[in-house]
Amino acid sequence: ELVENDQPTELPLRVSRARARAEQRDLAGARRDLTLVFALAASLEVPEARATGLTILGDVEYKEGDLIASAATLEEAVAEWRALDDPRGLAEALRFRGMTDVFRGELDTAVAYIEEALALFRSIEDRRGEAWGLQNLAWIAFQRGRHAKAEARLTASATAFGELGDWGGVAWALGLLAWVHFTQGKLEEAHSLATQILRE
Repeated sequence: ELVENDQPTELPLRVSRARARAEQRDLAGARRDLTLVFALAASLEVPEARATGLTILGDVEYKEGDLIASAATLEEAVAEWRALDDPRGLAEALRFRGMTDVFRGELDTAVAYIEEALALFRSIEDRRGEAWGLQNLAWIAFQRGRHAKAEARLTASATAFGELGDWGGVAWALGLLAWVHFTQGKLEEAHSLATQILRE
């Protein structure tokens, strides 16, 4: 509210708040911010802000359960990030696009999107992005019954998150690993991981 008359300052703040609201699943709030993000990005001619807005909107639509809209929005975001030659933005949009296809049951295309995202994250040494990419690929491997591959990717993901001090990421990776163990009948391993997650 203090910067509403200072559009160049307001724009990145709106982008950041839209992202935070999407992560907290305040989806209506995220949409309100995104409406202003798109308007400001157009008036100030900041294509990176528009591409970021599309990426966040695709995530919002995915969380709302509108997978068709999410896929279309994220395709647009991917195209804009490619045109901008921005590997970080492109990697994030590709990873979200892949996860939309996971929940559409399109696992082959999901793997292609997320593997490209993972390669980009590694090329720019983005360890957090790499950790999320590994976790997403582990979930796909699990769905395909490739439990050893899922375990290896989740272990690598948890290690990367731990090195970053991202305990939320660690909890997600270990939680999925516990589920993989549970479905294989490895109850002691699953119980040990679940206890560790709850304690931390």
